[in-house]
Amino acid sequence: VELNGGLSPGNSIGMFRGTTCRLQGTYLCEIDGTQSDRLQLTSYLNLLDGTGILDLRFLNGPPTESVYILADYNSVFGNFAEVRNKPAGYAIDYFYNGSSLALVADSTPPSIEEFSVNTAGPTNADSITYTITFSEPVPGFDDSDDFNFSPSTTATTDKAATIITNSGDDQTYTLTLNNISGDGIIQIQLLSSQITDLAGNLLSGPNISPQTLIDNTSPTNTTALATTTSSPTNATTLIYTISFSEPVVGLVDGSDIWAAGDMGESVTYDDFNDVNITHDGSNQNYTITINGIGGDGIFRFQVRGGQVRDAAGNPMPNFPTSGANFRIDNTAPVITVLGDTSINLAYESAFIDPGATANDNIDGVLPVTTSGSVN
Repeated sequence: VELNGGLSPGNSIGMFRGTTCRLQGTYLCEIDGTQSDRLQLTSYLNLLDGTGILDLRFLNGPPTESVYILADYNSVFGNFAEVRNKPAGYAIDYFYNGSSLALVADSTPPSIEEFSVNTAGPTNADSITYTITFSEPVPGFDDSDDFNFSPSTTATTDKAATIITNSGDDQTYTLTLNNISGDGIIQIQLLSSQITDLAGNLLSGPNISPQTLIDNTSPTNTTALATTTSSPTNATTLIYTISFSEPVVGLVDGSDIWAAGDMGESVTYDDFNDVNITHDGSNQNYTITINGIGGDGIFRFQVRGGQVRDAAGNPMPNFPTSGANFRIDNTAPVITVLGDTSINLAYESAFIDPGATANDNIDGVLPVTTSGSVN
């Protein structure tokens, strides 16, 4: 039977028997007391076109039975596009006992079986996605009016840009928040007053999502690069310490640092191949040990740009250098004795010291102090 018009099995209670029924029109089903009109099909009931309408009429007051069989079939495809006059507290069960379409009393509220989020953070993503699975179909869950943000929410997002996707069974949904910004917590709460099952039962709690930590702030250094070694020095190893505003990653070995500025051809540092970087376990307080330093001149280094990041992936934009005036000095001053290399003195004559000069490659001319006497 291809039904494009109306189908009324009886003027009170009636039976329509057939092999198949492809319903594109209206099925007027009258319910009188404990009985109802009934389709009895030996093959299938086809509702796939999505245009069929079920119109319920109650001839003897409100329904009193827990189940009214409306149709029997071997198999059913699709749902009604509309169910008219369905009483509160009742739902249409398309698979009652596996072979019947029935109006079934339902006072059990739907609940949430799964409420998960794709990340707990910290994250600087501008969107996050929740997966929500209900205990039964809730076909009205479809827009941003069906949830609010919990009082814990401090980050910002564009609620109107929310996308809710139905998996097709009215039971499992994905909800994507977009245009997230700022810092803090994002958490949503479904509104029980907006979400109902097929019988009109309101959603029961708990109905609140896990929290996600949003972090869009780059880390900073709370202390400058520091070392206890005095300058100038001829030490071959320098040890620096630095602290950050939050735990960071990306500072691991010598490949993460580079020469800052022109250190001169006479300073050697083995291209930072002998560097040891450690932290105290918090990922906030680091010690950088640089070995293989030699030569003479100014030594300074810098962490490669954007290398240091927090757990959300925010890079530290400007990393401080070790200081432009840290001097490496491995060359001793040159002392020049003035006067002849040998001096002959008459017996009992006074010795006058011609003196000496000292010159350092970094400090320039140095004062010379002499001591001792000539007999």
